This record gives sequence, C-alpha cells and structure tokens, in this order.
Amino acid sequence: MIHEPQELHGEGDDLARHSRLRRTAVGAAVAATVLAAPGTAAAAGNTPPARPLVKDLQTGSKACAAGEDARPYVAEPPKLSAVLYDPDRTQVSGEFEVWWTDTEGAEQRRTYTTTAKLSGTPFTLQLPSDIPPTTVVSWRVRANDGTTTSPWSSAGEDGSACEFVYDDVNPEKAALSSPEYPQPQDVFWVDGVGVYGHFTMDSPSDDVVAYTYGFIGGPYGTVRAQQAGGAVTIPFLPLASGPQRLTVRAIDRAGRSSGQSAYEFNVKSGHAPVSQWKLADPAGTTSAAAETGTAARAGSGVTFAGAAPDGTGLTSTAHLDGGDQAFLTPTPRPWTRTGPSRSARGCARSAPTGTWRW
Repeated sequence: MIHEPQELHGEGDDLARHSRLRRTAVGAAVAATVLAAPGTAAAAGNTPPARPLVKDLQTGSKACAAGEDARPYVAEPPKLSAVLYDPDRTQVSGEFEVWWTDTEGAEQRRTYTTTAKLSGTPFTLQLPSDIPPTTVVSWRVRANDGTTTSPWSSAGEDGSACEFVYDDVNPEKAALSSPEYPQPQDVFWVDGVGVYGHFTMDSPSDDVVAYTYGFIGGPYGTVRAQQAGGAVTIPFLPLASGPQRLTVRAIDRAGRSSGQSAYEFNVKSGHAPVSQWKLADPAGTTSAAAETGTAARAGSGVTFAGAAPDGTGLTSTAHLDGGDQAFLTPTPRPWTRTGPSRSARGCARSAPTGTWRW
C-alpha cells in the first residue's frame, strides 16, 4: 500500500500554537482598553455624543437659566427641549434628569429617556402634571447613541443645570384709583374733556410684574411695574364727554392673569375753548388758522397738509415731529408737543371733527 505523507506534530508545536493565540487575545483586549475613553463605554470606531450646550436648552419658551433672579416662572409644568449632537451623525436619544427638594427636605430625582432621532434635531420632554408648584426644580440632559453617552449638560466650566418654578396660582385683582377722576358715587360728573387724569393700578400679589389695561375707545396697552409687586400709574386724556370705563388685569411673572378690575367715571364736556384750530391749513403755512380765538404760530417742526387717516372725515392733517420746534403758539401761551401723544395738557381734539382747542 502506498500512504500519503503525513505532517507530524509534537508537544512543542501545541505549546507554540497556544502561546500565539494567547498573545492575540491579550493584544485585542489592550486595543479595546486604549480605544475606550475614561468614564465611557466607547467601542472601537465610535465617538461619544457631544455634551449638550446650555444655549441649546429651553424651559418651555424660555432660555435655560438658574439662580434667584434668572430662573423662569412658568404657568404650567413645562416642556423641556434640547438640541443633541453626535459626531458620528448617528441617531441619539435624550436622557433628561429632573430633581427638586420636597417639603420634608428629601431630594426627589427622576430620569426620562426620549425616542432616538437624528443628531442635530430638537428633543423635547413634556413634564407630568405632578411636578410640585412653588418649588425650585432643576434639570439637565445628555445624549445617548446606544453605545456611549455624552457628559451631562451641567458638566464643565460653561455647563449649568437649568431651573424653573411652577406657579399654579393666579394673582389677585388690582385695586384702581384716580385723584382727578373719582367714581360716580363720590363725584358724579367730573371736568372734563381735555383734562389729564392719572390712574393707579395696584394688586396685593407680590409677584405681579405688569398690568394690561383699556379705556372705552382706547387706548389699550400693557405697562410694566418697576419691581415685582409694585403699583403703576398711567395718564389718560379724555377726548369726549360721557361715561368712561377703565378695565385692568394684573399679570404675574409666570404670565398668569388675575380677574378683571373695572373703574367707571363720568367725563363732563369741559369749558368752552379759548382758542380752537382745525389744522387743515395749506402746505407751507407758518400758522394755524383759528376757528375760535387767535391764530397759532407754528414752529419749524410742524408740517401742514399731511395725509388724512381713513374713516375720519378729515381732509388733511398737521404733523409735529417731536423736536423742540414742534409747537403751536396761540396767544397768550404756547402749546408744545413733548411726546407721542396726539394732545398735550390743556389742548384736546374734538372727535370726530378733527378740531383742536385750547
């Protein structure tokens, strides 16, 4: 019989092969150790997600902030949002951590994880309704690519936890008053058209920061208090006689509104004008012709024959540019325009005819 040649292996060959396999395994383990960054579980070829930046975080519609004077107040449990990035441009999920100290002094901490989305897109988390009110709540976020996580957004010198306070109580109504225009139970009719009044709004709630207001026929607006809980005073110039009404709502720092307060007063027609002008003079005129009394000299900041507003029945208007030459000077004293109001003290427009009178 003819036998094929066979390769013979001795004990020394088996030992050599075992040694090579062992060296290969140890080398692979060392490589995995070198590739893994400290504090992460990075696999070879995977870059951990980037730390979320504070500028990319929001509490509701408000920027991330912390501290007594900076943290936002919200009217309902907010939606938290963050933009998360991964250098490998893979999908990531957001891990939000929320914590606070309860009424017994114990720390409460919760973690929420979002579904995975593309890197660079906003991630949002709607907090549940059991978030405690009138409590400083903190939160932070990190990205997870399924293999590794980023540092928390609060890490590093430029990192920070975000804070907010959930306010679930509406402010109290504002008290209203006016020294020039008392209410009808005190003085039924008050002079009058063309006479400025001042109206003060004051809510007893110490977190009120603004008031919305409106008069019959306008103006309407919002005025801010100089400090939380402070009262505000606004001027008002009646341009027509009759019953008038001011309505006000107080607004707190969370944006919650009080109930409506109302203040009623009656405006008399006032005194007959000493001088009266229609201000419908031709372009280039240097004085306003008088309907009653004397003509009014116009400063260089007054321009006649401007376009008339629609729906007023006027044919033209006079424009005062707001400078120190924006005045009309009747005899014996001047009327100077000092601001954006259409009327100055002692001078009023008789609507809807467009007549101005002193």
